[in-house]
Amino acid sequence: MTNNNEKALKHPRIFTYLHIPVQSGSNQVLFDMKRKYNIEDFNNLCEIMTSELPDIQLCTDIIAGFPTETAEDWHKTMQVVRQWKFPSVFISPFFPRPGTPAAKMEYVYGKDKVLIH
Repeated sequence: MTNNNEKALKHPRIFTYLHIPVQSGSNQVLFDMKRKYNIEDFNNLCEIMTSELPDIQLCTDIIAGFPTETAEDWHKTMQVVRQWKFPSVFISPFFPRPGTPAAKMEYVYGKDKVLIH
């Protein structure tokens, strides 16, 4: 965190709330989503923020049902939620937007999808 960012976030008139979308706790799913970070990057950022600003409230977004997501991937996501104890988690179902690479992906069918959704 830069010195200016730290000063701003520690200012008494600033509410220490930060929304950081994780999307998935699985590196494979993040890769498939074409995200430019992995779960280690996310955890490192959360660690820095909570160590520098102990009163900060971290919240996140999760996409459920990405085409390549398995039950194991979903459990990894829930592990991240438990680890950081987010006061607020926004879970959205995957929606295949026309024209995007994800819209053309094959879904993981069968037992895994039934178990996680």
